[in-house]
Amino acid sequence: MEKYLQEKYDEHFDAQYYYWREKAFENPSQTLKDIEAELKALYIRLDNDQEGRGNVAETGIVAAVSGMEAIRAECLHLLKNG
Repeated sequence: MEKYLQEKYDEHFDAQYYYWREKAFENPSQTLKDIEAELKALYIRLDNDQEGRGNVAETGIVAAVSGMEAIRAECLHLLKNG
């Protein structure tokens, strides 16, 4: 199960990271705004787990957040350093 969860994590992380990365290089300011809005929603979703979503769904959300946070940091770097 651990290997499967790692594969799912990598799949979700990569999907978010590479989707947002291209946008970040085109327009870091707008991408930063978009990512922050998405992250706000995902953090709320992480906290709303009254019914129990299970390990696979939890892993997907955590990976998506991680991928977006990585790009958020890149956007901030691009905006600061040009």
